[in-house]
Amino acid sequence: MGWGAVCSGTWGTGGSRKMSSATGPSVAASWGGMDGPAGVRQAVGHPRPPRGHWTVEVDANNSRPPPANGELHGRAVQTRRGEPAFVFPVLRLRVEEAQLKACTQWRCAECWSPLNCCVEPGFVRHSDRDQSDRDPPQGRFPGAHGRGERDCWRRAGWSLVIAAVLFGWGWSGGLMLQGAELHVGPRQPWSEPAAAVAAARAGDVIVVHPRPGNVPYVGVALRVRQPGLILRGAAGLANPVPLSGEGAELSGRGPHPRAIVQFDAGADGAGLEGFELMRAMNATGNAAGVRVTGARNVVVRDCVIHDNDMGVMSDGADEPDGGAGFLVERCIIYGNGSAAHAGYSHNLYLGGAEVTVLGCVIHSSRVGHNLKSRAHRTRVLACFLHGAAERELDLVDAAGWTTQPGSDAWVAGCVIVKADPTRGNGAVVHFGQDGGQDHTGTLWLVHNTIVTAHVSPVVELSAPAARAWLEGNLIWDKGRRRPGQRLIETRGAAKRGFVQGRYNWLAAGFRGGFWDSWAQTRWGEPDQQLPWNDPPRGDYRLREPVAGIVDAGDEWASVEKRIPGIALYEFVPPLGWRNRPRQGRLDLGAFEAVEGNGARSGEPGLRVDRPATR
Repeated sequence: MGWGAVCSGTWGTGGSRKMSSATGPSVAASWGGMDGPAGVRQAVGHPRPPRGHWTVEVDANNSRPPPANGELHGRAVQTRRGEPAFVFPVLRLRVEEAQLKACTQWRCAECWSPLNCCVEPGFVRHSDRDQSDRDPPQGRFPGAHGRGERDCWRRAGWSLVIAAVLFGWGWSGGLMLQGAELHVGPRQPWSEPAAAVAAARAGDVIVVHPRPGNVPYVGVALRVRQPGLILRGAAGLANPVPLSGEGAELSGRGPHPRAIVQFDAGADGAGLEGFELMRAMNATGNAAGVRVTGARNVVVRDCVIHDNDMGVMSDGADEPDGGAGFLVERCIIYGNGSAAHAGYSHNLYLGGAEVTVLGCVIHSSRVGHNLKSRAHRTRVLACFLHGAAERELDLVDAAGWTTQPGSDAWVAGCVIVKADPTRGNGAVVHFGQDGGQDHTGTLWLVHNTIVTAHVSPVVELSAPAARAWLEGNLIWDKGRRRPGQRLIETRGAAKRGFVQGRYNWLAAGFRGGFWDSWAQTRWGEPDQQLPWNDPPRGDYRLREPVAGIVDAGDEWASVEKRIPGIALYEFVPPLGWRNRPRQGRLDLGAFEAVEGNGARSGEPGLRVDRPATR
């Protein structure tokens, strides 16, 4: 169709995505949104492009007409050499419709290495022929490929944006693809978030300002369908803007959402950050603070979500990859659940293609589990989970999702603490089924610190094809002598032979099971206390070295080779995450003992143990 180009991509010093064309039009670009384009998300830990949108330079001498299947969308503003701004139409194409086949050189958003990236309908793919053999740098996006996982697929959806001057000007100039910024609040153009969402277009940013005294916006029920639309609290996590669902119809019937903020199919690359979401309730006990239904690459970041029927929900909405790339990062989620629907409501209830929960504090589910997932792939990384009414994690089945091969779950770098006593099930993690479908995948329980004084198992396996691998974990019994503690329990058609592990530190009460024969298992002494930094804040770092824990794990490279898709991060008390330091052999547990690793203050005044108020 004449719109392909071979480009070389890097992040420029100004933070924009720069591409120099070898053939075809000249383009310089950086996508709008929270982390770059939906599905081609910038790697965590690398300089982020400026929030906003991208500059596009188009060679108007390319006289080929635009494809007939494009649509006019938004505005492009000339900013060349200080000339007066001039507004042009912009052509926005769906990747699925653009049918671009030219190979383009980019830097991979997953591992940040140069790569040949073939733009095909709907996908951006990492090509083998430009794959280097070096280790990807630290800070790659959770779930990124490492060695042995050579194809890096990310759903592009709406994210490819082509700007074109449609009326034949014969110059090469700078165009700014500029989504609007809509402001909500006192003395702002919009007084309510719903009005701004109704007026917004794809790629816009809605900034919600706090009301005097940070009084909540009440009766909020937002249904987002625009791709790339960002809703942002003006003050961030330090002072999240409260949105209350009280009085709103959150039934999910007709035009009404089933959440305070709901991202429907088509809202690919949308995001939410800097809000407090509370009091979402309905008659069926499944109103949520946030719900993602079919949308891909949605990001929820820096939010406090509490006192709802459900905290966070997601599903695939019958889309082939619905819910793919959903990221929940650095959020505090607590006190959710409906007593009238006990067993069916949780702090997080997730489904669809894929979800990553990173650097969050999740605690004190009112009823149900802290995190329940039926997603094809689930990653829970560098989180602090504690005090669930039932299990801390319940990773179970869904037809069409977990019945596919590779329906894995990674729980890595987490601090997981069972309340004692616990109102309901005393188990820590369940991987398997509760709906009669299989779970064809592996639970990778890797380098976590798990604290439980219960005899109930740490891991339950309950599906015929379910497997588990435990490595690098530190599992402590609070220094209480509890003979007969169970590390693993298999039930139903689950097979004991599908459970393996190595390099774990176990409290003395866990002796006596088939796991005793695992390689490199280290045992604690009866009633052994461990010198933690600050347990109430989730700071289970050791104040001093403990034999059998420090430098008692495997080499980092061996772990990465053995465990596909692993990414090791550390929880940063009281909230957040960082890359796990690489130095020698890994320590057991969720933290690497490094010089000066004492408790950090975190964000001043930030409380992660807020009591539920409902």
